[in-house]
Amino acid sequence: MVHHFDKEEDAVRMFLDLLRLKRARGYRPNPRVRREHMARGRPQRACPDPCR
Repeated sequence: MVHHFDKEEDAVRMFLDLLRLKRARGYRPNPRVRREHMARGRPQRACPDPCR
């Protein structure tokens, strides 16, 4: 599903509302998933260059 917003605040508000709904239904972040690579822009490859 794609949503278009005129203002960033509206997008953030919808994200937070969806997050609250999911948490109310019992969804929680998976503590076993490593997320630090995503902050750098793209995930690291699990294997060296020969996998390309």
